[in-house]
Amino acid sequence: MLIETRIGGRQSLPPYQQMKATSPRNDALSEILGTWRTTATLPPHFCDGVWRRIEQEAKSDFAFLACLSAWLESALPRPKIALCYITALLLLGTGSGLWTAKGESHRVNAELRLRYVQSVDPYQAVAQNQ
Repeated sequence: MLIETRIGGRQSLPPYQQMKATSPRNDALSEILGTWRTTATLPPHFCDGVWRRIEQEAKSDFAFLACLSAWLESALPRPKIALCYITALLLLGTGSGLWTAKGESHRVNAELRLRYVQSVDPYQAVAQNQ
């Protein structure tokens, strides 16, 4: 579903914001809502405020990515430096993940060995722990 923004651009809505088609069981509700009228007047410049909030929300969705992109462009102006930086971060992340996984693997193996020994000979496991 595409919407036309106030400044003329087109933007696709995420699936959770797209309206669902009306179903037959909502027809009664639609009729009731269609007959409902209000006598209250809107405050001055209400529509402008609504459009301003919509535009701010649309801009804030891309604000984080724009800031990240601007920082990367200023901090890493040359592609070779950027590639080295990203490679170093990937290697650091992979190394720390492997180190953490290795420690967890040793802990799980020790616990499984203890459970096996307890299942085969419960008295031997108690003697080993003392």
